[in-house]
Amino acid sequence: MRRFSRRVYIAVGSLLVVVCLVILVYVVKPFAVKPLGNKLPTPTLVAHIDLRSYSPQFFRHNVQIGDLNNDNITDFLVYSNSKLMRAFAYNGRNGTLANATLLWEYSFPGIPDPPKKYHYKYTIWDIDNDSKNEVIGPFASSSGIELRILDGATGVVERSIQTTYPNPTSSDDVDEWRLYVTVANFRGLPEPQDLVFLTERDSKGEIYAYDNQFNLLWDTTGNTHQYIYAHFPWTYDIDGDGKDELIGTWVFDDNGTRLWKATHFTIVTGWYNHLDRAFVGDIDPSHEGLEVLVSHEYYRYRMFDVNGTLLREEGPHGADSKIVGVGQINTTAEGFESIVYDDCGVNEDLWCIYGANGTLLKTVSEIRDGYTVDWDGNRTNGDEFFSPKSFGDIYDPWTAESIDFGDFYNRDRYTPADTSNDRQRIFAHVSDVWGDHREEVIIVDEDEILIYSNIEPSPETHPSPWTIPEYRLRVANTEDDTHPERAFFNWQDQP
Repeated sequence: MRRFSRRVYIAVGSLLVVVCLVILVYVVKPFAVKPLGNKLPTPTLVAHIDLRSYSPQFFRHNVQIGDLNNDNITDFLVYSNSKLMRAFAYNGRNGTLANATLLWEYSFPGIPDPPKKYHYKYTIWDIDNDSKNEVIGPFASSSGIELRILDGATGVVERSIQTTYPNPTSSDDVDEWRLYVTVANFRGLPEPQDLVFLTERDSKGEIYAYDNQFNLLWDTTGNTHQYIYAHFPWTYDIDGDGKDELIGTWVFDDNGTRLWKATHFTIVTGWYNHLDRAFVGDIDPSHEGLEVLVSHEYYRYRMFDVNGTLLREEGPHGADSKIVGVGQINTTAEGFESIVYDDCGVNEDLWCIYGANGTLLKTVSEIRDGYTVDWDGNRTNGDEFFSPKSFGDIYDPWTAESIDFGDFYNRDRYTPADTSNDRQRIFAHVSDVWGDHREEVIIVDEDEILIYSNIEPSPETHPSPWTIPEYRLRVANTEDDTHPERAFFNWQDQP
């Protein structure tokens, strides 16, 4: 028998080792590996604005961010539902030079304080394309809730329409009460100039689409659907015709026609037959075109193509599973990952990170609800995620590194916010306030505004995202509250 040399045995053994490693990587390996990037830069308090001279103070307020007086500087609209609203013009300075000037104030003292489940949504946008921004949203009036368009700089009512919604009559919680106004483009105009009014009261509600003159384009009142369609009006141009579709229980075309059903086909009624989240983008590069990724209760997530063909689904595993965010989490892989709250198939409530193709990459014990932001300025290092709750925090879902802005707030605030009542919460907000392409965290409590920034040198420079219309619309349509929403934004493709 011919004997092999020792060198041959070593070569064959090495080959077997390589084969085994390949099998382990591509077959056995359960999780992908993200290389550790730079640590999250530490926040610096760059502006502290004193609002203690204004009275009365806010109770359970929210904030919208945009340019109210058309000076190309980001301003703040602070409101407590429609009971109290103040429009502040920010001077764009930092340190002791930072201040905010009251542009106008609106109040309607005849309604009760807002409980924690009363959510109103206003939008700052140039809705009539006259190069001046307006404030659009629901306002209390002597005859109930009106939709109004106000001049952003003066608060003067430019246009209004009465709704069928009454003013709140109690400070007690309802199951849910949402009155949301966002901007869309149903008519295919060069700039979005249409409105969506989404209502929810005790899990029942409708969707109304208007043009900028409050002419009704379409609504859902003639449908047999008994409950809400979604917790938020997600609008995207999914078919590339220049006009937005609206994604809810069904995907509605720009004229309100039902195109296809997004919730599971076996669910035909019930309060849970609505969407919790929706994201649209080129999430999975192995599939041509855009994908529509949605989640609703009793299902983890469903992915469709733009024609409604189901590409994949997971569930049912949990009672209230939802997609928390979509972004570039694993930088070693193409496409985008999604964070889903569910049991990940192991009968334990976890946060699951799924790859673009639906493969479970990792489970995480805790992640807060939020959306992607650009905090570190390094768009090749993966997305950071932001949660607005409890003064806000920024985190890397893969490495579990996080920045708790509550710690910085407790160190820097003038007076502590009163959070002893469960109905009073302080939310944080994110936008590019400085114009340096990185986003800042803004905390507004009853009597002050604190702006935190990453002041470390940026590894690369980009234009301010405010120069990107898509980004401005994402910020204008953002709801930072118990159900935080911001439409999917692909930082990696920005200039």
